[in-house]
Amino acid sequence: MGTSTTIRGLERGLKVLQALQYNPISSLHDIYLETGISKPSLLRILNTLEKSGLISRRLADGRYRISANLSHLARKRDRYDVSPKRRLLSLIGSAKRFRGRPI
Repeated sequence: MGTSTTIRGLERGLKVLQALQYNPISSLHDIYLETGISKPSLLRILNTLEKSGLISRRLADGRYRISANLSHLARKRDRYDVSPKRRLLSLIGSAKRFRGRPI
C-alpha cells in the first residue's frame, strides 16, 4: 500500500482552476492549451464549476473567470491563521501591558 490513489476528475478540475488563476480571463481554447484536457471534458468540468459557483462565464465574449465568491474565499484570512512568531509577539506585548496588574 505504498501508492496513494487520487480522484482523477478532481485533479482535472483543480488543474482547470489553476489555469484560471494563471490566466484570469480565459477562453475554452486558452484553458485547453494550458491544461491539455480535451475540449468535451473541459466543457463538462467548466459547467460543473460554474454550477457550483466557483467560476463564471462572461456573457459578452464567453470567456471564463474565477468567480468573485472563490476569489473572496481565497483572500479571506481566518483569525487563527496567524504565524506562531506573530502570535508569540502578540502575547509578549499583552504581558508587558498587563504586568503588575492583579488578575
